[in-house]
Amino acid sequence: EEAREEGSSLKKNTLELCRKMKNVPNIVTELRNLQERDANRNVMNFLITLKDMQELTLKRLTTTVEEERSRSELLEHYKNREAEASKRKQQLEKDLASLKSACERAQSQRDEILTKLKADLADVKDTKAERMTDLRNKYEKRMKDHEAVFAAKEEELLRKIGALKEANKKAKATNDDEEAQLKQRARRYEMDVDTVIKHYDETLKGMAMEVGEKMEAYKKEQKQRNELDDHFKKVQKERDTILAEDMIADVRLAKRQAELDRKNEASALVQAFWRGILAREQYSALKRAKKKKGGKKKK
Repeated sequence: EEAREEGSSLKKNTLELCRKMKNVPNIVTELRNLQERDANRNVMNFLITLKDMQELTLKRLTTTVEEERSRSELLEHYKNREAEASKRKQQLEKDLASLKSACERAQSQRDEILTKLKADLADVKDTKAERMTDLRNKYEKRMKDHEAVFAAKEEELLRKIGALKEANKKAKATNDDEEAQLKQRARRYEMDVDTVIKHYDETLKGMAMEVGEKMEAYKKEQKQRNELDDHFKKVQKERDTILAEDMIADVRLAKRQAELDRKNEASALVQAFWRGILAREQYSALKRAKKKKGGKKKK
């Protein structure tokens, strides 16, 4: 490209010189006189100019060839590096895909386990609530039945006691023995009432103890539910920790890839710079060798 530019510039300058020579009259005579006066000096100037032009042309041609060679080597190096980088990228993408698939499988398994545990907890809660409701209704109904039976028995016994008292009052006027017998009978009935009352009290105590045992069982189940809640919270925290570790691993991988790209670019720059230095040293040695050859020829 530089040779073409020089050629076009030389043609342009030649045409400009010809146009200017046409405008000058007697140019041929003046040139002949100038040539006769300064023939030797003009020849020397021409030879010096020709030598400079040769050196300049050789320099540009040599520089162009070296640059083309350096560019071709640099291009080949970049192509090799691009192929290696592509292989490395494919391998990393494959590893990343396998890692992602493994993480997704583990995450799906953990989600299934968590869903199953939540379902079990919901079933336990529903079953517990139904059992407590059934027990409460059952014992309330039983307590109402016992209260109704006790009230009926109490009413019946009170009615009997009242009747006995009336009979006792009537019989007391007629017969002391009958009165004593009636008193004894009344005492016996009173003892029966006391027995029934004691039996009712013992029954109520047993029911109260049974209710207490059910309440303790309910408290134990409540404690187990709280333990399950704590376990689910720990599982959730572990899941969050695993997600954070996965994010950190991705960031570290991206950082490592960026560091590798930076080192590759730096090594390519250093190699290109070193090739440029070697090319300039070779060109300087070639130039010095040509100058030595040219000096020997002059001698």
